[in-house]
Amino acid sequence: MVKEKDPEDIYRKNLDMCITDGIVKGGGGLLLGTLASVLIFKRRWPITTGLGIGMGISFANCHLKMKNSKAINKIKANLVNRKPLALYHETRTS
Repeated sequence: MVKEKDPEDIYRKNLDMCITDGIVKGGGGLLLGTLASVLIFKRRWPITTGLGIGMGISFANCHLKMKNSKAINKIKANLVNRKPLALYHETRTS
């Protein structure tokens, strides 16, 4: 029998991967921007541009991964289908 993983654990794993991806891609963009600033342009704008591009790519990847995740859909379905506590007590007593 295959044990199904908890959707919240899958969400946490995806979120950890998104944070790691942001650090790696943001750092890579920052490094490339710094190199371009030092070697080519002699200005500061390539540093912030490189960081912004790296973080933007990371955000796009994370958004796509979270949007297509089945675990997120299960968590959303559980939140939508949950009855408010007052309605739950009214149906239990009657």
